[in-house]
This record gives sequence, C-alpha cells and structure tokens, in this order.
Amino acid sequence: MDKSTMQDQHRHDYCVRVKNFGPIKEGNIELRPLTVFVGPGNTGKSYLATLIYALHRYFAGSSDKFPYGSPWRSGFIDEKISDPEIKKDLDAWLVSAEEGGELPSLSAHVEDTIRSIIEEARDMAMPLEKEILRCFGAESVSELIRNPGEKMADIIVDLHQRDERTGLQYRLGIRRGDDFSVTGKIIDCKMPFSDLVPSSVDIRELHRFMSIYERYPLGKSDVFHPRLLANLVDLIQDALADSVRRNAYYLPTDRIGVIRSHQVVVSTLLQRAAMAGLRSAADLPMLSGILADFLEQLIQMASSRESKRKANGDMLASHMEKTVLRGQVHVDNSDANYPYFVYQPEGWKAKLPLMRSSSMVSELAPIVLYLRQIVRSGDILIIEEPESHLHPAMQIEVARLLAEVVRSGIQVVITTHSEWVLDELASMVLTSQVEEADQATRDKAKNGLLPDEVGVWLFKRQGTHEEVVVEELEMDDAGLYPSGFDHVAVDQHNRWAKIASRIEESNRPWLS
Repeated sequence: MDKSTMQDQHRHDYCVRVKNFGPIKEGNIELRPLTVFVGPGNTGKSYLATLIYALHRYFAGSSDKFPYGSPWRSGFIDEKISDPEIKKDLDAWLVSAEEGGELPSLSAHVEDTIRSIIEEARDMAMPLEKEILRCFGAESVSELIRNPGEKMADIIVDLHQRDERTGLQYRLGIRRGDDFSVTGKIIDCKMPFSDLVPSSVDIRELHRFMSIYERYPLGKSDVFHPRLLANLVDLIQDALADSVRRNAYYLPTDRIGVIRSHQVVVSTLLQRAAMAGLRSAADLPMLSGILADFLEQLIQMASSRESKRKANGDMLASHMEKTVLRGQVHVDNSDANYPYFVYQPEGWKAKLPLMRSSSMVSELAPIVLYLRQIVRSGDILIIEEPESHLHPAMQIEVARLLAEVVRSGIQVVITTHSEWVLDELASMVLTSQVEEADQATRDKAKNGLLPDEVGVWLFKRQGTHEEVVVEELEMDDAGLYPSGFDHVAVDQHNRWAKIASRIEESNRPWLS
C-alpha cells in the first residue's frame, strides 16, 4: 500500500482533551494512525485509552447493534418540527431534491434547527455515561475524579473534518455527586449541511421517506416531517462524528491470564448466574466492559473464525507467526462450539494448549487472532503493552509489525514502557525520510512511517503533588523520542561504575 492510499484511509484523526480525569490533571492528545502512550505506571495511560474505547463504542453503536440506539429518536424532534416554516422549507427541499442532480442546499432555518438539535445533545448524556461506566467497571462517574481536591472533570472531544470546512466538538462534564452532562458545538460551518453526506446515501434515505410522504398525504405534518428532520440530523451528525464512528477493539494488559483461563471464567460466571437470587452478589468483583468485551470476542471466534477471516489480516497475522512466534496459533472448536486456543510450533505435528505455551506466545496470540478474524481496515485497535514478556529483539519485531498494521488501514493505539519500541518507531520515522541511500535502506523504506502518522505522548508527574500532565514528545536532534528512559540507563550505569570503583579500590591494599 502506497503512502497516499494509507493517508486516505487514515482520515480519522481527532483530539481528546481531559482535565482532572482519573490521575490526569491535564492532557491534550491527537489520535494519529499510530498513537503511543508512554510514561511511568499509574499515570493514566490506560485511563485515557479506555476513554477512547468508550467513545468509539458509543458513537459506532448505531451501526453495530449498540444497545442504546440513536440519541435523536425522541420527542425533542417533535418540539423542533412544530414550527410551520420548517415544514414548509422541508417540503420545498424535498421537491427540489426529487428533481435529481446534486442535492439542494437546506434553508438557513432548517440548518439552524439541525445545529441546535446536535449541539444540545439532550439524549446523549445517559447512554454515553452508561458506556463509560461499563468500560471502566465503575459504579458512578464520581469515581473517575481521583483527586479529592477537585470537584469537576472535563473531557473535550474535537472531531475534525478532513477538508477543514467544519468540525464538531463535544464537551463531557463530570461533577461530584454523579452529575454527568454532554454539550455539543459545531465549529466553523461554512457550507450547507447536506453537503456533508454523500448524495447516494441521501437519495436512498430520501426515497424511503418519500414513500411515507405518499402513504400519509393528509397526516404528513405529524408523521413525515419529524422523521425526515430526524433522518437529516442523524446523517449529518454521523458525518461530523465520522472519526469516532468506527469499531474499536481493546486488548488489555491482563489478556494473557484471560486467554489462558477463559474457559474457567465462563464456567464460573455460568455457575454464578444459576445461583442468582440465592446468594448475595456483594462479594462478586466488577468485571469491566473492557474485559467483558474481550472475553465475549474470544467466545465468538469459535463460530465466526472462517466467515470473518480477512485476506489482509490473515497476511499480517501469518507474518507475526513467522517472524515472532515461530509457529501458528489456531482456534479449534469444542463439542459445544466453544473456542479452544492452541499453539503449533514450526515443524511440530502436535498442538500445544495455549496455557502450556510460553508467556510470549500467550501474550501475542490475541493480537494474531484479532488481526486474522476480527479487526479490519478502518477499525481502531488498542493494545496495552504489546512488548510484555518479550525479549528486546522481539519487541523491535513487534514494533515493525505494528507499522504494517497501520499501513493496512487499521488505526493503532498502544501503551508502552519499552525503550526498544520507541527507538524502533523513531527509526521507522527517520527511514521514511530517506531519499537517497543504498539498496538495503531503500528496501526498508517501505516499512517507514511518516512523522505525522506517529504521535507519542508522555504521561509524567510534576509539581509537589505529582500531578500528571500529558504532553507530546517531539523527536529530538538525535532522532529519538526523549521519553526519559535514557536517564534510567545513565543512573544505573553510574551506580554500577561507583560500585565497581569501590571494589577496585578495596583490592588495592597499598592504598589503605
């Protein structure tokens, strides 16, 4: 895939700004084709990654059997449509659209009405709050404000349009006392709203509503106009929020334990369910939505592993098996159509249960399985610490594989503590800028990533209260991301040198 094709697929960048969210005092990140969160433990990397996942879960819901449904299907539309001028404008727009050609512009009155519905976001708060709580496994939104001295947390999501003609911003407010609010703002809209939606989509929906129009000629004010306006709101809001209306998948840090013991976990949950009402559930731990989704997707692999298999994903998965795992990961079916994960080393006829394979294999097996069977181009894949349990050489290979995943059109977010991963990403960014070099370097240039395709954000503590701030790491003059790992290495070397010097002195008796 050439660079222009990859950049066209990754038209989904957006920004997330948080304040007093979890351990993060303040942070502002922009999602790139490859986004990297780096920093010490307990600084909010997973918190922010979980928030990104929850946002995608909510906004992609209308196209993926989401339990909450569209936020616009409410009496709010009926309130807005009561204005007879809006009905008149919609009728005129419909007649013009029916004549064919390009879709006509909406009247200023209808545009203002659509803008007010989107910006008020009246029905978004409850379902979005539920999804955030589900993903975090929290009982109340107040739990997401970790600093006891703060009364409010802010989350601002800036959604860009590629042509920069307009944008959409959502502000999520969390207050002590479990108060959660959502407001929207359409930014710098310079064109008719109808231009945001492909004509083919508009016309298809238009014909559907025309049938309603013809079926209810006398009651069209009560039936047709509200549904037409609601449909336009849906289409326009979906177009504005396109950057988060994509399926997201999350591989948590404890995936190795889950994939090794998922059969036991499911059996336990079924036993608990059979005793519902017979014993208190107070002693049961909360299962976060992240883990619940991961567990559910593992189970689904048994029945859908062939139907969802994608050629490009299979190629990426096979490459990882060949270069890193030195063997293949398989999903076998049990008699109950339940997935049974096995690993077959190169040259072996026998298969090993994944629980008896190495920690490296178990750690990377979910990535292989997701690439082969679940994730597809246009999705977002969030991986916590992909370098876990890997030798440094293998960490470098995984970093290169992630670059291939990005080039396939999958957006990737990772958290990491690995200097090796960061250094390899820096090398790939530098490689992409090589114009003239020897043949070997040119051959590797196809594996590079452009500077604006990689974003690295450092989570660091500062101040007397060690408040966490998030800042972007730009490449330094040496062509590296200055994460602070080198300070640890220098300190460790100096400590070793000091100890070695003392030992050397103690072995020179004439100095005493």
